[in-house]
Amino acid sequence: MIELILFTVVPMLLLTSLLRPLAHKFELVDYPCSRKRHEDPTPTIGGVLVFGMVCWITTLFPEYQMAPLPLLVAGGALLFLGLYDDVYTAGARARLTLQIAFCALFLFVSGKHYDLIIQIAPNLSLNLSPGFLEPLFSLIFIIAIINAFNFIDGIDGAAASMVMVALVGLLAFQSITGIHILEWFIKALLLITFVFWLKNTGVTKRGRIFLGDSGSTLLGFFVAAVLLYNFQMEAGSYKFGWVEALFCVLLPILDALMVIVRRLVKGQSAFAADRSHLHHLLILAGFSVRATWCVIVMIALLFLGCGLLVKTVAPWASVYMLLALSLAYFFVFFRASRFVRRARNIRLLFQS
Repeated sequence: MIELILFTVVPMLLLTSLLRPLAHKFELVDYPCSRKRHEDPTPTIGGVLVFGMVCWITTLFPEYQMAPLPLLVAGGALLFLGLYDDVYTAGARARLTLQIAFCALFLFVSGKHYDLIIQIAPNLSLNLSPGFLEPLFSLIFIIAIINAFNFIDGIDGAAASMVMVALVGLLAFQSITGIHILEWFIKALLLITFVFWLKNTGVTKRGRIFLGDSGSTLLGFFVAAVLLYNFQMEAGSYKFGWVEALFCVLLPILDALMVIVRRLVKGQSAFAADRSHLHHLLILAGFSVRATWCVIVMIALLFLGCGLLVKTVAPWASVYMLLALSLAYFFVFFRASRFVRRARNIRLLFQS
């Protein structure tokens, strides 16, 4: 583990220094605007940095069985799609279509698609998908996570923190279930994401960088893929499956779902930019960016903790805990969003 840390952190810091000048040359820079909170042009090289480090550790530590080839190829394709979007702003439909194509090819080659089987009682499970629809559910799962991480990447450190929560959650579920598929790759990706988080949030004080669409897309794909790789059946139900995986990424998924529903209700495109995400509402309510980040991380950890607890005590009840947390989030989100917007309107009225 020490050598993994040593050969990850130092090369990653060096690679960051090499990539920063190239970011300006190739226009991989996020410029300040009215929708964004940063004040200086910032390189969006997080995705290139993460992918470069994943390739590096996979080559350097073959004995640890790091990233499988289909994972690297699909991740590289999605990275280039994100880089194109960062520079030229690809249309939402074209971007989504290509995401679906690349992820479908990954599922076909890797064979990582599964029935939608949900355990509802100690000795009773329901198969909610015909066999021929296995790939469709896995594809929806990956696309949903990719775009959920992209959506939540609105303040410094948010997307990277959600990735770390998901990976820590997966490692915790591995400890509970005894499944250790791609364990070293998950640890390496967690370490890479943490080093990026330090550079993203300005903890290192020098050379801030952003993920950009390329980085959030790549990390979302890696998280979704390693979750699928760990799916395992036992006695007709999953030791680790759909419900456990959703606990790892529950907050980004719920945030994206709520935002999409609000946009569709208003007759807008599901991918239209607005300020209705959870982090926007918290900032409107008066929270600082750092406090907003803390609240988001605490909610994600609360969801994960509930999932781990119920998996340990009563695994069959996991789906009910998942539904209860989701309904509670929807209720609080709607009530809080109405209150925050009314309070903001009243404040603006008195200021005018």
